[in-house]
Amino acid sequence: MAEQIGGQDKLWGRVYPATEADWAAMTYYPYDLYDKKIADFWNREVLRKS
Repeated sequence: MAEQIGGQDKLWGRVYPATEADWAAMTYYPYDLYDKKIADFWNREVLRKS
């Protein structure tokens, strides 16, 4: 499905992995970074202010 959308929408294809090569080249998955940012925010803003 990603290859189909990437072929139709060139901007989407540049931003998101759209081919097997794109997926193979990824060194992390986007949710890994997102999860780390949530944990950092929680530790900094919630736990330390309690």
